[in-house]
Amino acid sequence: MSKNSIEKITCPQCGKEAEFTVWQSVNTDLDPEMRAAVKDLSIFRFTCPKCGYSALADYDFLYHDMRNKVMIQYAASDEEAEQAKAIFSGDGLPKELRGLFGGMLYDGYILRIVRSQNELREKLEILDAGLDDRLIELYKTVLLPKAFEKFPRAKKLDMYFLQMDGKNMIQILTDGNGSATVDIDPDLYDILRKEFEPLLPDIRKDEPVIDRDYAFRAAVRRRQAAGS
Repeated sequence: MSKNSIEKITCPQCGKEAEFTVWQSVNTDLDPEMRAAVKDLSIFRFTCPKCGYSALADYDFLYHDMRNKVMIQYAASDEEAEQAKAIFSGDGLPKELRGLFGGMLYDGYILRIVRSQNELREKLEILDAGLDDRLIELYKTVLLPKAFEKFPRAKKLDMYFLQMDGKNMIQILTDGNGSATVDIDPDLYDILRKEFEPLLPDIRKDEPVIDRDYAFRAAVRRRQAAGS
């Protein structure tokens, strides 16, 4: 089931207090209209009714798609991320519930933990495109050197998958030094799929945090396998 609560928020611009609906979780089978609000992040958007100030509120959130067997936890804090890992593994559940959740795992759920709202949006974009988020992370690592060449002054560089005008793309965002988008080369994606799929677990049984570190570890395993 979806779960929400009405919270009081003090507008940082005008100082007036306003009500805001905080969604702790959304089940898109029960509330299908909420999927679009999650994907465009409007579910997090607070708009002050007094002065019109608008910003994204930051809070923990669970996305649950029963039909496609996908569960994504947005963890706004390190503590929540560790708790989500424990729950997804079954270790963080009461003993009487571990069997039930374990059944969910074996029933073929994709379980993911993300640490930013952009990552949450990205996971849904990747699912809609019918692609593998692990291969997308590997694709980003291939682009990483050229991205830093393009933005040599950037100290931080983030990349996110997106679909635009029917095209699969990687959006490059920097810490104030510019941004860019790059079309995904389907041939390169297919090369990565052929090289890495034999080394990767079933996508519905893999670890829940799929990010740049995951891609680096996968690349190391491939080099080790090639050298053995």
